[in-house]
Amino acid sequence: MTQPRREIASRAPALSSLTGFLLRRAYARTLDFARTSLDDDANMRDVGVLTILDSHGPMSQGAVADRMQTNRTVMVKLAEALESEGYLVRDRNPADRRAYALTITDAGRLRLKELLRELTDAEVILTAHLSAPDHARLNELLRTLVPEDALATFPTLRDHTGYLVSVAHLQLRGDAIDLLKPLGIEPRDFGVMSVIDRDGPCTQQHVADVLGVSAPTVLWAIDDLERNGLVRRARVTSDRRSYDLSLTESGRWCLSDAVELVETVQARMTERLGERGDVELRTLLTSIVGL
Repeated sequence: MTQPRREIASRAPALSSLTGFLLRRAYARTLDFARTSLDDDANMRDVGVLTILDSHGPMSQGAVADRMQTNRTVMVKLAEALESEGYLVRDRNPADRRAYALTITDAGRLRLKELLRELTDAEVILTAHLSAPDHARLNELLRTLVPEDALATFPTLRDHTGYLVSVAHLQLRGDAIDLLKPLGIEPRDFGVMSVIDRDGPCTQQHVADVLGVSAPTVLWAIDDLERNGLVRRARVTSDRRSYDLSLTESGRWCLSDAVELVETVQARMTERLGERGDVELRTLLTSIVGL
């Protein structure tokens, strides 16, 4: 006898109730403020390379690339650029003439201090709505989500909110990508589908506004979701230039399964932070992102 299909689960939770969503919004703001505060010649990766060499001493290019989780070809270009500025020296490894050992110079240490000072200015803007105790508590909670090896690699950044937000977000995003992969969607797709599920039919611009991303970013995601039969577009009768978005039946089933997986990610975080800690973190992140 054929078993009846289970009913589609209730609607997705509000994204603002998910710690991962708030971390992503905080991560985006962190990057915006950092790019604004750093001077034109600066590169965020320069901070990483110089911090590693300053904290851990001379190291091979390959080892620096591994610690930064950066492609080795990219690392070669970074090292060459920093060497041309006089911020590090590259010496051939006597044991392996094909490899280089990198050493930070005095000019590199001065440059690192400048970059860290500029990032601190960005952090002041990022955490402007937090009191000093709340700022310290935010960092404490974020460190709970950051792998110990990430703190050990960049010890001078363990109290830097921007760094902690970035690592926590990327760690959580990686977990969500792995869980959602069998469904054929990514975390960005879950966000788009959740907004459409709760607010649809709605426009692409509405989805972008809720997610805090650009319209082109949402457009690319919606194109993929429509191509995979998960989202449907319909022209708005009052404005032929706009589309109303809704989930297809396949989209609703996919989102129902995705909600369960995302709640698994949330539960793992709550277990690490404790229920009170998770609520605290979401409250503090909400202050940062302005929701």
